[in-house]
Amino acid sequence: MTRILQFAAGAVLCFVLIGYSVRATAQQPIAPEAFNPAVCAQLNVDGRASAPLQPVTLPPLQGCATRTSNGFPVPDPNCTPGAINPTLTITVLRDPRFTTR
Repeated sequence: MTRILQFAAGAVLCFVLIGYSVRATAQQPIAPEAFNPAVCAQLNVDGRASAPLQPVTLPPLQGCATRTSNGFPVPDPNCTPGAINPTLTITVLRDPRFTTR
């Protein structure tokens, strides 16, 4: 009976460690270069040129709350600050080669 309990405890421990390992690997940040398709170079879009619209503190200091404007929910700017990229122009957006895939 003791052997069965030891085996079961060992199996459970293995599953827990494997599950933890998979979650920890999935949460690792991916380098921006991995998402830089060739069309960005052709259209002169620089992914590193993005700048936040306001300073960001992660996690936010207070809770996030939406507000309503003209009957539509508006996100809390402290939780969804946004960013701009001056190299992504209207001309680039209208180019048929541009895609968000």
